[in-house]
Amino acid sequence: MNTVRFLRASVQSTAVRQLRLLTTTNDSSAIFKMVDDTAEIKEANQLMDKGKFRAAEVPLTRALEVFEHATGPNSVITTDVLKRLVRLYSRLSEHRKAQPLLQRLLEIATSLKEDTTEIQLALSRLHLAQAQSQQALGYAQTALSQAKSRQDGFQSASALLCSGTGRILAEDEASKHLAKQELLACIDILSRGSDIAHVSLLKGGALQNLSVLADSAAAARELLIDSVDNFGKHIPHDEETDLVKARVYCLLGDIDINQQKYTEASSHLKTALTLCEKRLDPESEQLSRPLTLLGRMYHGLAQPVTAEGLFRSSLAKLEDKNLLTVDLVHTLEAYGALLKMWDRRKSEGEKMCQRAAELRLKLPPHAELLHRLYVQKWSLE
Repeated sequence: MNTVRFLRASVQSTAVRQLRLLTTTNDSSAIFKMVDDTAEIKEANQLMDKGKFRAAEVPLTRALEVFEHATGPNSVITTDVLKRLVRLYSRLSEHRKAQPLLQRLLEIATSLKEDTTEIQLALSRLHLAQAQSQQALGYAQTALSQAKSRQDGFQSASALLCSGTGRILAEDEASKHLAKQELLACIDILSRGSDIAHVSLLKGGALQNLSVLADSAAAARELLIDSVDNFGKHIPHDEETDLVKARVYCLLGDIDINQQKYTEASSHLKTALTLCEKRLDPESEQLSRPLTLLGRMYHGLAQPVTAEGLFRSSLAKLEDKNLLTVDLVHTLEAYGALLKMWDRRKSEGEKMCQRAAELRLKLPPHAELLHRLYVQKWSLE
């Protein structure tokens, strides 16, 4: 307890001096260095460097309590720690924990009459990740209005991508028409920019989401190829970039399998699996998607033993974690279809397909559609 009181007193006196410096110089680097040097933040950073993201929540939450007490609930330091927690929850896909923090950041920024575009976009993306189209649209439209008033092309494009994606999730014809217009407007803005690396993720995402609205598989395939090409231009080639590329390669592989283009499917799906294996833990549930699609491909090539091995591997990564996802449903459907081909295992296959049908009914609304869409990370930079 004495240590905590000492830290609070030390942080408070230092923060006052640093906040005064910030007011006169607009240089916040000294403040954030002071934050980084505290025991709680150091501990959280060390845990995250080791990949222990869930464990990092404890010291970050403790840091928030300390800084709130020492510098006030609306201080620049408290805001910084709130953003760190939002980034952590984004990594963990903890939507419910992140939402009140983002709402609080929005209230702080609004009370200080600061621009809220970035926070509005984060809230829009968070709601998109939960397939909550109306809430996502509301925040996206507010962000678009603010970005246009400042003539900020990049944030305008970001807002158009969020808005267009939200309209796709609405799943009615009028919304689809508006979605296509907004996604094309997003691509147009980004195409006029000179910084290819900076805009590549957004443009690739807009192209991926346009593919959902395509009139044919051939048109969708062409858009997805353009999408993955844009993702490939992103610098640096970090974990997020590789994983979004892997998802697009899976979408391409799915189209190829349906068209019995197995050579192309093999290339796309093996690339997807390589990217996932490069970035993910060997037991990650995200590996299930390329594994299941490869299983479907080998089923189509009349190699059932190889197909079953892939389905079993995919299913193990999902069932061990007791997850209800679109990938689990797809895997059970594909594996069940394979087993029903064999007389001795037909009953097993039918039970598996029945289980898939029951789980499909329990999936959240729009889960299948969201499975095909690009949604940006909703953390704050």
